[in-house]
Amino acid sequence: MWVEGDKRVFTVGGVTRWQRNIRSLAAVPDRRWRNYLIDNGYWPPEIAYNREDNTLIHPALGMPIGWDRAWLFHGEHTELLKLMQKLGATWSIQRDQLQVSYCGVNLLVTNPQELEFIYEIHALEEYGISGLGNVVVWDIGANVGFTSLYFAAQDFVKAVAAYEPFPKTVAKAIDNFDLNPAISSKIAIYNAAIGEASGKGTWEYSPLYAGSTGADGLPDFLRATAKIERVDIRIESAVAVLNEIRSKYATFPLLIKIDAEGAEYGIIASLAEFGLLDQHVAAIVIETHQGRGREILPFLENAGFVSVFHGLGAPLGLIYGVNKRR
Repeated sequence: MWVEGDKRVFTVGGVTRWQRNIRSLAAVPDRRWRNYLIDNGYWPPEIAYNREDNTLIHPALGMPIGWDRAWLFHGEHTELLKLMQKLGATWSIQRDQLQVSYCGVNLLVTNPQELEFIYEIHALEEYGISGLGNVVVWDIGANVGFTSLYFAAQDFVKAVAAYEPFPKTVAKAIDNFDLNPAISSKIAIYNAAIGEASGKGTWEYSPLYAGSTGADGLPDFLRATAKIERVDIRIESAVAVLNEIRSKYATFPLLIKIDAEGAEYGIIASLAEFGLLDQHVAAIVIETHQGRGREILPFLENAGFVSVFHGLGAPLGLIYGVNKRR
């Protein structure tokens, strides 16, 4: 917490500004800021305000934040930012975009969901695994590329085949890949969904909740705050795509990550039907949805997988499976 009336210098985009801590929230003329700060429990000495551009200095980031990124002042997000800083993350504004650098990987953060995903994937290492030997990763539901980059940063991962159905989300993934040329050269991204069979569809899409949209639409608890579009989607057969990946990378087994918002059940069933899980897959990580996660376990067991799981009866669960036959 800064002392009231203290001065501090901030340099952003080559411009140096003097900013002063406020003594009262009444010193902030923008009513939106005042109400947001009150709602999130900020005490005036924690905040420095710049009248020139209507920005506040974020207490965790130590940089000016405009109203378009006010969500960063939400208490839950501020705590995530502080925790990631303790773990070694650094934050900056690059070309008017918020960027985090963590363990050598650079990532753009444009909304609260992306911040949460970065914490889960890169800080908590939700998809962490070791001891497999060299593998190729099939990233089903690549979203904005955070998981693909996490895997590409691992020495044992020789290539990543990433599939994401929504064009706008693919474009954001490519922006993240461009920030990491040393590892993103391993990644090939394809604008398609993965399903039981090839085809087309029209799906709901929300830019704010891109990581929660799929064939079954946006979950009800997110709809109230979402701007929803309808997008034409191309769907590729899981069996056909796995065979294509295998023909290209025949010398390496697969590590499959699936986050397909409910499509995981059909994907696993079709791969199991053609005997592809036990033949070509060394390990699999699946996010389950709709409380139906236990439906997947028999397919994995019959293919020779040992699985660890949690939350399979909840709206979101996880299964980690390793093929004991390989």
